[in-house]
Amino acid sequence: MAKKELEDPVEAGREALAEDEEFNTLDISKIDVSALPDEAARVTMPFDGYPLKKVKMEVKEKGKMVKKDFILSYFVLHNHVADPVRQDPSNRKIKTDAGMVQVRSYHGRSIPDVLNGNNSNVMVQFSTPIKTATGEFYGHYVPDHYVRAQLAFKYDAKTKRVMVDKRYILLDREQAGRLKQCFQQIINPKIQMEKAADYVSGLSSDEPAAMAEKDYGQT
Repeated sequence: MAKKELEDPVEAGREALAEDEEFNTLDISKIDVSALPDEAARVTMPFDGYPLKKVKMEVKEKGKMVKKDFILSYFVLHNHVADPVRQDPSNRKIKTDAGMVQVRSYHGRSIPDVLNGNNSNVMVQFSTPIKTATGEFYGHYVPDHYVRAQLAFKYDAKTKRVMVDKRYILLDREQAGRLKQCFQQIINPKIQMEKAADYVSGLSSDEPAAMAEKDYGQT
C-alpha cells in the first residue's frame, strides 16, 4: 500500500496566510463600478474584423471589357478534377451571337439561406470560367459567409466530424477558420437534435447539454 504523503502544517499555514494577505490588499472602495455596456450583449460574427482581400478582374459590360474590383475572399471554385461534371456525350452545340458554342453542363447546388431563414435556399451555379496558375476552373461569387461555409465544409453524420468538402476551392484560404466557425454555428442545433434522439432511443447514455439544463429561477 502506497504511503500517503504528509502535508507540512507549517507550510500550509504560510500559504493560507499569504492568500489572506493578498486578499486584504484589495480595496473595494476604490473600484469604480458600472454596468456592462450594451455592446457586450451583441452577438459577434465570425468575420468581424476580418480583412477581406480585393482583386481586379476584367468583366464584360455593355459589350466592352472593363476592370472592376471584386472581393477575392468571396470567390469559390468548383474542383472539376475531384468532382467531374458529366457532359453531353453528343457534343451538341448551339448558335449564339458569338457563333456556335458547345453546350456545357455546370455544377450547381442549392444551399440553405440560414440568414434569411423561412426554408429559403440560394442557388449556386459554377459557370464563370476563372483562370488560375493551376488551370481554369468554373467559379461563383458568394458574398454570404454562411453559404460559403456550407461549400467549404460538410458534416459526416457517421464519424460526427466536420470535414473539408474537396469539391470546392477557396481563392482566399486564410478565411478557413472563420468559415468553420460559421459552419459550426449552422450545424450545432442539428448535432444537439441527433444527440437528443440517440439519448431518448437508448443508443447513448450521454445526456445532451440542452436536456441537462436546469431552471435555477426563484420558486
